[in-house]
Amino acid sequence: MRDAPKTLELLRAEINAHLVAYMEGLPAKLDVAVSANGDLAVELLHEFALRPGKRLRGALAIVGYRMFGGTRHQTALDLALAVELAQDYLLIVDDVMDRSETRRGRPTVHRQYRDMLARGGISDAVEHLGNMLGLNVGLMAQHLSARVLSEIDDKPERVVWAQQLFQKNMVATSFGQLDDLINQTGQSLTTADTRRMYMLKSGYYTFINPLQLGAALAGAAEEQLEPIREFGEYAGFAFQLQDDLLGMFGDEVDTGKASIDDLREGKMTLLMRHALAHADAKQLKEVRTALGNEDVTQQQHGRVCTILTELGTREYVMRVAREAAQAGLAVIAAQTSWSEEGRECLSELVGYAVLRGN
Repeated sequence: MRDAPKTLELLRAEINAHLVAYMEGLPAKLDVAVSANGDLAVELLHEFALRPGKRLRGALAIVGYRMFGGTRHQTALDLALAVELAQDYLLIVDDVMDRSETRRGRPTVHRQYRDMLARGGISDAVEHLGNMLGLNVGLMAQHLSARVLSEIDDKPERVVWAQQLFQKNMVATSFGQLDDLINQTGQSLTTADTRRMYMLKSGYYTFINPLQLGAALAGAAEEQLEPIREFGEYAGFAFQLQDDLLGMFGDEVDTGKASIDDLREGKMTLLMRHALAHADAKQLKEVRTALGNEDVTQQQHGRVCTILTELGTREYVMRVAREAAQAGLAVIAAQTSWSEEGRECLSELVGYAVLRGN
């Protein structure tokens, strides 16, 4: 894994400190008496939110704010907090949808609930109940994110605009997730469909949302949001392709998620589409036997990785990711109204986010 750029390291430290202070003070902010079940949910969210992470989206929010002339440090930090809580919401819910067991190297929230229920002697519908409890913790993070955003102490018209953009971008992300889930059932998406799905699922919440919120709170003009969208779609596409590569070939110690998960879940990534289109009969049988198989073995996973390499699939996806990243960087370079420092910082973060596993 590539080392994170210095800018991200500095912003990550500030964001982490702000997250710690917020989560430690959260019980007092709830303004409602909760049961032991509520206390547990807050405790699980607290632990999840403070797991080691890149804080890329929070950092992008700060970069976007400063890039358009924002100067209020507290506004930048509160925005980063809101974006990171939204990230927690999306990850917790995504883990349930993907039936993932680990996230950032530790058990997922719904798995923790499931294990607690089993230890408590509850045997009926443990999986369903654990999943629903996990989803509720994710939804709680979503609402807390929206609350933090709405309470930012800045010009009201800017805060309202940021709230509107936040909801719009989260809806776009949801449409990408819908396509991704249905895609796993065997629905045949075209390459163009897959590209759009990646742009919606990753482009909006990873790049477009934090940058547009930062721009809005800094007082950018509405027409300045369109280049952010264009850049974010390219960068999001590249980011998701790199995520697919890490999901198949990455080291679990680095990614925090089992490398066998995407194969077990039957994710029809661009990797898989290319492989299925170019494999011979023997290779095709091996890939199809492993794809979507809940009992897939590490040996089968290793064999699929070998096939993807032999077919040139791995190199193909790496090339497409690099091309998309370069297109995104070209958008940055063309923006004369974005600060030079902001453009340099953003380019640095894109290079790290997209090429982090190479």
